[in-house]
This record gives sequence, structure tokens and C-alpha cells, in this order.
Amino acid sequence: MADRMDQGHDLNSEFIEAFGDQWRGNFMELAELDEPFNPHALGGWQSFVPKLGQTVSANEPQRDPQTGRVEIDPFNFHIGKLASGCRVACVRVGHFRIDKARAAHFALLAQMFQKVSDVCVLDLVHNPGGDMLRMYEILSALTDRPLEVPKHELALTEDDVTRARTVLRRAAYADPDEPEKAPSPQIVAFSRFVVAEAEAGRARYLDPPSGINTQPAAIFGIEQVMPAAMPYSRPLVVVVDEMTFSAAEFAAAILKDNGRATVFGCRTAGAGGMVREVPMPGLADTLGLDESLGIASLTLTWTVGHRTNGTLIENTGIEPDVEYKRTVKDLTDGFANYRQALEAVVNSVAGFTPSPFSPGTASSGD
Repeated sequence: MADRMDQGHDLNSEFIEAFGDQWRGNFMELAELDEPFNPHALGGWQSFVPKLGQTVSANEPQRDPQTGRVEIDPFNFHIGKLASGCRVACVRVGHFRIDKARAAHFALLAQMFQKVSDVCVLDLVHNPGGDMLRMYEILSALTDRPLEVPKHELALTEDDVTRARTVLRRAAYADPDEPEKAPSPQIVAFSRFVVAEAEAGRARYLDPPSGINTQPAAIFGIEQVMPAAMPYSRPLVVVVDEMTFSAAEFAAAILKDNGRATVFGCRTAGAGGMVREVPMPGLADTLGLDESLGIASLTLTWTVGHRTNGTLIENTGIEPDVEYKRTVKDLTDGFANYRQALEAVVNSVAGFTPSPFSPGTASSGD
């Protein structure tokens, strides 16, 4: 299969066109739409993670005096200076339901962080996930070396296989004088895999049903996330919590398993696969459900991700390198202990003041 992400091609859109909406990521409602400034909302523009050090610069929301509309940067960030002298860039990614323009904007922020910071903190708490490929694009801006990504077992449907065969026919009859109209190498490689697995009997729709998934393989045909042209290469700390889901968990796993980042917080949710939406028409008869119940569709997990160390994320989550569980005291005193613990880790990974919170040490914040 193809082994790297094409930086100049919108592969995400191509997969959605070829294989359907299951490639859009999860379908959770995002707080960014109506509660962007609620620090405890899922997918919000800001989170409860406190600002670190003395703020040097930040992208505060701006209100248009004419319309009253609040304008915000796609990503909430601030640059702080710790008492140790360490310069830290903190950036909030509330979800991965972003378009290519936002991913490109993040790459520009990463270039700026490279110039003004000693370490970067990537805030993924209360992140419900989103588009896996967009997440890959974000990670490409945060690494100066290839990152091996998890492989997935797929529960193939007949529609998946039909769409894969359509891609392969398009590739076979593509005009060599118009290569831009041909399917990308990644989608062709993935389609070949889907068809081969179905022909080998590893598909759920077969009669009689096989009841088994495919062999683990690189989703999208991508085995590595390659560095962006001008990536962030300094130390990285990823902050997670029990409300970090799906693509956000894969992001933390990829950075942790490749030795690119130190993960801080508590074990993530354990939503370790991609999901697809199944419309109710027709499904109601199959499951014996009454459509009058008002159920429009069901969302089902259709892939199971295997980390590079062989473990699963599904029902397990990502264990942090440095555990910190929030307490009632954090909520009442402005997360002072949380800030102290996170700043200690930041100093340690950046080579400044040694941290008393060594990897694997739990802190209750008491």
C-alpha cells in the first residue's frame, strides 16, 4: 500500500467522494458551534487547561464594533514564559472536524511556534475526534520525522467493496494525458486491499456471513505521516483527559508511540475506531424497530485500530506518561495544582528546571 501522505492533494475529500460520509469522522455535535467559550464543553474553542507562565502573546477573541459578532482564530493559542525562562507555546485543538484551509492555518502557527518557543503544549482535552486525515495533517506540522500510524481492522460492507471496484475501474481507464483526474495512489492501494480482503472471505456481508474483519491495514493507504515542509521540531507535550475521543486518541497514541511527545493527564475514553452512520430506512425492518420512534440513523464503529505496539485503543484508551486526575480543588482554585504539575512536565521535557512529576507518577492535585 502507499506509505505516505500527499501534502498537496486533498485526500480527505477524495475518500469522501469515493467511499461516502463514513470518512468524515464522528458525528458528535460540537460545542464550537454554540458554546466556544465554555471551558468544560465538548469540542470547545477553549478548555479548562490553564494558561502557563506569564503571557507574552495570545489570540484573544475580537468583537466587531459594527456587527457585534465575535471573531476568533481557528485555533486558540498563547505564548507564555515560565519562571524558569522556558518559553511555551500552548495551542488548543478542540476537534478534528476541520477543512484543509484550517489544517494549513495550523501549519503556519506551528512555524511561528518554532521561532518563539522552547516547547509546545497540544491541548486535546474534551476533543471528540473528527476526520482522521485532517488529524494526520495537524500531526505533520508537529514532527520533523516520519510517524508510523496505527493499522485498522475493517468491517467491510457490500457497498465498500462496490465503491472500491469503481475506483479501480476509474484507475484502469484513466487518461494518461490527464493524470490529475485519475484516482490518487493512496485510494487505489486502499481499494485493492478492500477488494482482495472481500475475495479472501474477510467481509461481513458475505453469504453465509463471515463474521470477521479484515486483516489490519493502513487506513487511507497511509502507513506514515510525513513531516510538513517547515514543521515544529521542538519538544512536545500532549494534554488529554477522559473526554478525549476517537481521532484525538489516535493523535495522542501516534505521538506517544513514536516517541514524539510526552502525554499528560488521565486515560482517554477508549473510542479506538472510525464510525459510520447507518440510516434507519430499511434498517428498521432488519432490527425489528419501529420508525415512529423517531430514530433517523444509528452510528456504528466499523474499524478497530491497532497501535504500533500491538495494543488496541478501543475500550482501553491511551495511558498518559504523566498521570494527573482533576479534583474538586482544581475546580475551586483555578486549576493551580494542575498548572503547577503541567509546568513541571513542560520544564522537564524542554530541559529547564527538573520536574518532580516524573513519567508514570500520579498526582491527585490535593
